Amino acid sequence: MKADAIRDLVHRLVEAAYREGSFTESVAIEIERQWRFDYRGTEINVSYKPLADRAAARQQPVSEYIDGRPIDEITKRHGISRATLYRYLKKKRCGGNGGRIR
Repeated sequence: MKADAIRDLVHRLVEAAYREGSFTESVAIEIERQWRFDYRGTEINVSYKPLADRAAARQQPVSEYIDGRPIDEITKRHGISRATLYRYLKKKRCGGNGGRIR
């Protein structure tokens, strides 16, 4: 399962506080119990950036490459290696469209 578990937990907490009108320890314990049940057995990696932010960070260098910017300029500007840029491009190509960059 590739999900943002932290975002899910925060969403559940906010939703419960809104639904209950207040946030008590018993509400928090119930949310924790349900969250642990839902994510049992799942290895969770807590990233310093949400998935959406990471996807946007990968898209920018790809867009610059498509626009014809030099590879050295792209890698320097974004602080990534050439290999990382090529990996982003490969993932973009594998997204369908007959191997062409979309």
